[in-house]
Amino acid sequence: MSKEVIMENEFICLSFHPEKKVIHHEVKTGFVPGEVFKNSLIRGNEVLKLKRATRWFSDNRKSGPVDHAVEEWINTVWVDTAVKAGWKYWALILPATAVGKMNMQRFAKSFASKGAEVQVFTDPDVGMKWLEERP
Repeated sequence: MSKEVIMENEFICLSFHPEKKVIHHEVKTGFVPGEVFKNSLIRGNEVLKLKRATRWFSDNRKSGPVDHAVEEWINTVWVDTAVKAGWKYWALILPATAVGKMNMQRFAKSFASKGAEVQVFTDPDVGMKWLEERP
C-alpha cells in the first residue's frame, strides 16, 4: 500500500494511504509535546476533509501519557472537527505502557460516544485489515 507523508518529525509521522483513504499516524517516542500532537491531529483533519477519507489508523505502541490539557482539547474540540470532516472508523493500536493504554482507552470511549466506530488492537496488521474492510 502506497502512502503520502503529510508531516514527519522526531515525535510523529502522519501519512495518507490514497488507495484505502486511510489517515495513518504513528507515534515514534514516549512523549510528544502538546503542540506537536495537536498540529498533527489538525493536519490529519484537514486531509480527512480534503481527501474525503473516513478511516484513521493510530499506531500508538510507543506512545506515553498525553498532557491533560491536550487530552481535554482532543475530547472537546478535535473529535467534533474530525467527525464533521468525515471521520467514521478508528483502528487504535494500544501503547505498551499502562498509562498510555489508559489514555487511549479513554479516547476510544469518548470518540465512540461522538459517532466514530472504534476498535482496539495490539497487532497493527490486524488493525489495518479491520480498517480496510470498513465501507
